[in-house]
Amino acid sequence: MNSKSYLKNSRRKLPGLDGIRAVALIGVVAYHLYPANVKGGYLGVTLFFVLSGYLIAVTSEYDRRSRRFSPIYFYRKRLKRIWPSMILTVLVTAGILTLTAPTVLVGMRREVLSIFLGYNNWYQIAENSSYFTRIANQSPFTHMWSLAIEIQFYLIWPFLYVLFRDSLRRSEKSRWFWGGLLLVLALLMPLLYRSGQDPSRVYYGTDTRIIALLLGAAAGLGRSGRKRRRSGKRKGALCLVFCLLCLAALWGFLNLDGQSEFTYRGGMLMFSLIFTGIVALAADAELGIGKY
Repeated sequence: MNSKSYLKNSRRKLPGLDGIRAVALIGVVAYHLYPANVKGGYLGVTLFFVLSGYLIAVTSEYDRRSRRFSPIYFYRKRLKRIWPSMILTVLVTAGILTLTAPTVLVGMRREVLSIFLGYNNWYQIAENSSYFTRIANQSPFTHMWSLAIEIQFYLIWPFLYVLFRDSLRRSEKSRWFWGGLLLVLALLMPLLYRSGQDPSRVYYGTDTRIIALLLGAAAGLGRSGRKRRRSGKRKGALCLVFCLLCLAALWGFLNLDGQSEFTYRGGMLMFSLIFTGIVALAADAELGIGKY
């Protein structure tokens, strides 16, 4: 795919990804409302991570090919996109609680600071805040931990991206290095998980969750490669794969217990890969899945 056609395709909205974002949101909300019935709804966060990584990679490729990409340019875009809405959300929530339940805000200054500075997930870990035992009585800002991981990812992404592109220009074999890095990061969760202990450390940790963002980014970077015309049979096979992946994702949303050992011994990674496949196929213009 040449630069001109890539830039044209990058400007085009990907409606299939809007639907995936909605599914991820529904999963998380359903989990918090009906944790006994939607045991794996928290996987919606992992789906968000994969989707974010994919979109960041695609937009970075677009900016690079239009000769606008730089760390400063990237950070400026992220700041405009994240901080105004984040600050507004926190202030509005705090204002409503001040009027309706002021005692809830007592002692939350450090937590709010961790949100604004982008390290809320590590704050939750330091406070021994269990994600899975606070469903009925949790902080109104607990969900901000995932945004903190995305902010931390955004801080390192421009440098990872530049290093990746530079190493690829030098040698195609550098793909093995990046693949090895993904493998190491994929192994961190099962290595750090301790059976019988609360899993919130590996659930909240940037080191254990960044793999989902990087898998999405890898799929997004792969989208910029040269496309081959697919036969009708191949398109049909890929659509079938997409349907099977969606069924697997549905099973996970309904059944994957967030406190089970399997979740952290490979289950989370398995669903990160499943979600990566779903996002990549939904965004594939030639398949047209995103139109439905």
